[in-house]
Amino acid sequence: MGSYNVIEEIGSAIIELLRTGLVPVFLKDREEIDLCSPDEHGDLVVGVSLYDIQENEDVNEMGMQNKGLSKQVHPSMFLDLHYMITVYSKSDIKYRAREEQRLLGRIMQILNDNRIIPDKFLANTGAPLKYAVRTRMEKMTFEEKSKLFNGSGKSCKSSLFYCVFPVELESTGVRKISRVTDMGSSMEEAQEKG
Repeated sequence: MGSYNVIEEIGSAIIELLRTGLVPVFLKDREEIDLCSPDEHGDLVVGVSLYDIQENEDVNEMGMQNKGLSKQVHPSMFLDLHYMITVYSKSDIKYRAREEQRLLGRIMQILNDNRIIPDKFLANTGAPLKYAVRTRMEKMTFEEKSKLFNGSGKSCKSSLFYCVFPVELESTGVRKISRVTDMGSSMEEAQEKG
């Protein structure tokens, strides 16, 4: 984990986490939960939308990292990924609000119980993660949330807003180095100079 596709991998991890917690008790089909944009959710019941990416302010690696004896790589960048999770119930209008609220409650329960995303949901390449990937519910005003819907032309729906952090985006910048392989010194040279 950490290559250029890490953002998609994190989105997939959230989807798998929600599918595990919602299907088959709350939803019938795993395909009813997926990544989407708020205005193009198709026939999804639970849509997860990435609406913002920011650099994480808490994790900041400095300096080059050694990779073997002859290479150094630039430090990784760490990201905060901001998601909006919206329920689009297919129930009869009479029961729609109840079903949506029930699903929102269950989603909050799942994410609260998994504040650190378990490794089994992360597409790990075998290398251990430097930092645990966490989830946190966002503290946003109603106006801030409404602005996310206004651009889509859709009416505002009750949604959950979560941040997933720190997400490592590894650098591909490499610098070749050479190690000191021979160092000579003799007492005669030191005495001549002294």
